[in-house]
Amino acid sequence: MAYCWVGVHCRIADVIPPWHGGRVGYYGRWTPGLALTTQNDCSVSVSPDVYRNLMAPADRMTARASPTEMFHLHSAGLHVLEPVIDSIGDGVLNVTVDPSGPALDRLIPVLAAVQARGVRLHLLVFEPAHVAFLSQTLSPVGLAILCWPRK
Repeated sequence: MAYCWVGVHCRIADVIPPWHGGRVGYYGRWTPGLALTTQNDCSVSVSPDVYRNLMAPADRMTARASPTEMFHLHSAGLHVLEPVIDSIGDGVLNVTVDPSGPALDRLIPVLAAVQARGVRLHLLVFEPAHVAFLSQTLSPVGLAILCWPRK
């Protein structure tokens, strides 16, 4: 499956011309190279060991197919964070901060530790107040915050 995922994206890159010298990927993120996003939402339902042994090898392959890769997780799935960080290399970690939890104040130490390891963060939140809170709490280096307000 991972080979297919990478192959399809490479083929798309062959067919669709670049835009301003790069590509636009998931969440409207422009990158100078192939705009891949690995998304493994089912990782919220497995243990870290199951993820590491069964899912991480395929995720590692897709994550390393492009130097501008973004890996998507939900805040409820951060129990697999260590093997994900090991997989993404120099890529970006996207975390959707789920309204159902964990609470944002409980996520801050985890997100700050990710930043301390040099991993760039792309966060998706649903409340404008969360943008201000995260901007004041986390390092701005390598941080992008996207807000999709709920009606």
